[in-house]
Amino acid sequence: METGKPLLPIFCDIKPSELRVGERRVQRSSVEQAKKWADALEEAKGITGLRFNSHTGNWSKLGRETVQAVEMLFCPLREDM
Repeated sequence: METGKPLLPIFCDIKPSELRVGERRVQRSSVEQAKKWADALEEAKGITGLRFNSHTGNWSKLGRETVQAVEMLFCPLREDM
């Protein structure tokens, strides 16, 4: 998140609103690092991404949707070069 590069979240078996820093991560990290993770996850919640349910979803369809989304994100960047 700090670099400002394009980001395509893929939410697999989780809703964006459920993102949070796990307690284990906090215990193994400094307070500053845990805060960075929490801030990044909060920001990621607001980015439109792909959602996938591994129990009912089609992995091939997710692959196609991912490729399409990456092309939309990065092809315009290549034209600017």
